[in-house]
Amino acid sequence: MSIDKSRLKKIIAQIFECAETVIDVLGCGFEDKVYERALIYELSKNRFNIEPQYPINVYYEGIIVGDFYVDILVEKYILVEVVAVDSLTEQHKKKCVNYLKASELKACLLINFGVPELETRTYALTE
Repeated sequence: MSIDKSRLKKIIAQIFECAETVIDVLGCGFEDKVYERALIYELSKNRFNIEPQYPINVYYEGIIVGDFYVDILVEKYILVEVVAVDSLTEQHKKKCVNYLKASELKACLLINFGVPELETRTYALTE
């Protein structure tokens, strides 16, 4: 499946708008699962195709050596990782980049609800 860059950018902007709505309503200070559930609800309300707790396998020389779940898959192209921390770190970035490598999807959005001003990052692997 492929998606053109302008459509991808539009969807990403809409996801961030939904996240802004969530932080405006809830503020900061809750556990990340609270924000994840609220964002899932907001994305659903806005008619996005979403898959919560999207499973991804990690392969090494053709065998599965691990698996994990990304918080949300949006429109079958965009991974969303929700955190509620004081500040984003290099470890958060590495996690998103590894999600992209393992899944071969287009983009991973990192959304931090742990601060009053929503903190967001977009990661994409270069082709």
